Amino acid sequence: MLCKSKWQTIFLVLLVLSVCSPVSADDAGSDESFSPMLEETSEQSSPFLSPGAEALAKQLGVKKTVVRLALLQDHYRSAGDKDSLDQILHLKQQLTDILQYTSFQVQDALAAIDSDLAYNDQVFDYLSAKKEKREFFTTVGTFMATGALTVLNQALSFGSSGNVGNVLGTVSGSTSLGVPTINLIPRKYKYPQFRDSRPNMLSQILERGKGSSSEFNSTVWTYLNTAPPSSVDGKTRRQLLLRRWSNLRQMEFDDSESSKYKLDLITQTVEQPEKISLSILVLRGNLLSDVRAEIGLLYRDLAELKAGIMAL
Repeated sequence: MLCKSKWQTIFLVLLVLSVCSPVSADDAGSDESFSPMLEETSEQSSPFLSPGAEALAKQLGVKKTVVRLALLQDHYRSAGDKDSLDQILHLKQQLTDILQYTSFQVQDALAAIDSDLAYNDQVFDYLSAKKEKREFFTTVGTFMATGALTVLNQALSFGSSGNVGNVLGTVSGSTSLGVPTINLIPRKYKYPQFRDSRPNMLSQILERGKGSSSEFNSTVWTYLNTAPPSSVDGKTRRQLLLRRWSNLRQMEFDDSESSKYKLDLITQTVEQPEKISLSILVLRGNLLSDVRAEIGLLYRDLAELKAGIMAL
């Protein structure tokens, strides 16, 4: 009986030690030891996000949060843990707030560009009206001068030789041909200053003197100065935009005085009011539209990131 009790005691001691022993390496990966906070420290891919959405998540600093959310979702589907569900709802709300704030920043930049575009169109219409007025007076002057010379030629042709008529006919023809050519000469107009402060959203893009009213917010400016996922040479969106302007808009970015002066006119950074041509205003409007379109692509990445998060 004593021997039997001894073996029973030894068996109970071994049983207690086996229950209280540390968890093995295999058990460390079980549901009880799941820790999204530890898992998110390592860089992981996000197959549920498009390349543009994943790049935007990195820019906004939410990539690890999105990965953590995906891990929590997998854990909740397998274990049904209520704590995981609470964390999922909290993270989704946090990410939604960040994306909404980013959307507001994009709207802020687009609103500034729209204001700049509207003012550029107003100046263009104002100067176009002056051009049309000049062309109207030129046309009327040509009509009246040629008409008067024709009448005078007919009046003097009675009872006189043809020399006077030939002279007046030559003068009339020269007037009808020469005066309208004035409209073909490119003309510059004094730039009107209707208001003191206005957005100038090209100055920072072209690095031509920036002010507080012409700076992009940090989110949009960082987006423009990062390379898109489709870039094969690592060029940023702003560099690609400048390259397209050089190839398609015939823009020059060298150190010549003419190039610098043209950029000053486009960005309106000249110190004194200068005369400007309508072609510069047209080019400026086109450049602003290009910048607006480039920033508008940020909405697509935002939508894809939002869709990827909500699909978890």
